[in-house]
Amino acid sequence: MDASIFTLKSASRLQLQHQASTLQVEFPSFIAAEGGVKVKLGRRTVTLQNGVMMFLRPWQQIKLLSSGTPNVRIHYIAFESYRLMEESDNRMLYHVDWSILPESGWVSPNLSQRAYSQLRQLTEAPIAGKISSRAKRYMLEELLDFVFSGDGGGKEDVHYDKLIDEAIAYVHGHYEEPITRAQLAGMAGFNETYFSTLFRKRTGWGFSEYLNRFRIGKAKERLLASDQTLHEIALSVGYKSGLYLSRKFKAVTGMTPGQFRSLPKPARIAAFQFVGHLLALGVQPIATDAIILHHSLLLKDELRDVHTVSEQYGADDLKSLGVDLILAPTYFYHTPDKMKQLEEIAPVVTLDWAKLDPLEEVRLIGKLVGKEAAAEQWINRYLAKARYARLRLAEHIKPNETVALYEIREQSIGIWNRTLRGAYNLYNSLGMTAPERIQQEVLLPDKPMYITESELPEYAADHMFVVICDSPDYEGELNRMLREDEAWRSLPAAKHNRIYPLKLEECWSCEGLSLEKQLEKQVEWLLSGHVIQH
Repeated sequence: MDASIFTLKSASRLQLQHQASTLQVEFPSFIAAEGGVKVKLGRRTVTLQNGVMMFLRPWQQIKLLSSGTPNVRIHYIAFESYRLMEESDNRMLYHVDWSILPESGWVSPNLSQRAYSQLRQLTEAPIAGKISSRAKRYMLEELLDFVFSGDGGGKEDVHYDKLIDEAIAYVHGHYEEPITRAQLAGMAGFNETYFSTLFRKRTGWGFSEYLNRFRIGKAKERLLASDQTLHEIALSVGYKSGLYLSRKFKAVTGMTPGQFRSLPKPARIAAFQFVGHLLALGVQPIATDAIILHHSLLLKDELRDVHTVSEQYGADDLKSLGVDLILAPTYFYHTPDKMKQLEEIAPVVTLDWAKLDPLEEVRLIGKLVGKEAAAEQWINRYLAKARYARLRLAEHIKPNETVALYEIREQSIGIWNRTLRGAYNLYNSLGMTAPERIQQEVLLPDKPMYITESELPEYAADHMFVVICDSPDYEGELNRMLREDEAWRSLPAAKHNRIYPLKLEECWSCEGLSLEKQLEKQVEWLLSGHVIQH
């Protein structure tokens, strides 16, 4: 029997009243926000960023303040913690115990997609009402396990998660090859049984089912975007024959590969990523979710009439819209319930998000939806704009000057690779040169990295684009940093007015039309400079 157990007291979505609300905390609690909210705890005020949770101990009052971001969603979970104090053959006595809980104000590491899904399911009233009390307890325990595994006392769990993530990455990169559970368990350093337990805990799927569904997803992509035979597709996704692929495909989708390939080209597409690509093709998605809309500020006019479905991608919402294709990122495989629910509504095609060259991604989606000509037209238009921008910048950016993109996080500074935050425009389309360390440590291995503020001078460029998160006055926030923070104020780029602010909600992705509009803003900053406002 567990020495500690947790019971759910309440789970709800909170609303800010007149830009501020007061909350009396009665039980150990977690609070999280989508869109950013400020939490005033005593004399301390913390901006709660997307993807993290703050822990609150009982018997205190906090104030929730708007950060100025519209459509903020605040999730609140209260629970109780008990510890086993006495045990006999026929009796176990638990007492309330908070000794294993962190101090009030503790902020978790970034949550995984699956952890955030658990949080939303618990706090979304229509969904939560359909979940049994026993299931809620399991979900709470899993969520708390996710949250606390990133703490200093959970280093072993974090290490195990990293090893499983490496196994998942291996599947994504080698799915066309023979892959066995024993092979990946050996690579991770576990026996097969323990590997299976850890894999299910991390993803929600058994290993074989995850591998099979990922391969079927790749087969769907090829069925719609290529002229390959069924046998060729089978070999390209790791199956030994077209007949074997057909059996697996029908078991997952309910239709044969031939039936899937013969589906009419979609006209009503729900997109949970990739909206910028669809708009570049002249296709307006019929639906998306609130998070995508929040982070697509440059597309607000084009997305004005797009339906926002509930956070749990409710079946009723999508069915009522007559959706005939759902585009989803492969990270949705980390939330099995969500994937299965979507598959009951319409055919689902999953694509790796922010992995491909954005122009190749436009071409791929053009093939999937029958818009190949529109894809080439948009690519030619975008490249023409990039060529013209290079000519305009030639007199302003000297050949030996460097350019790079950074993102301010609560405890670190992110440096992005080419496929996020508009970095593709800088390095690929405009042909800018990054500082040597960024070239070697970020661009060549093609992966982002995080540095401390003290390390910033080693990675600083002559021209620096800085992404500000969850701040309505992002230019003002950057001006404050440049006035008050010596680490930033002393940079050569700051002294020459060459640090340019970008709003996260405008440059979250490098998708099609978003990328094109980001290019215009980036070029204007490089031409005009950024003068600090005192």
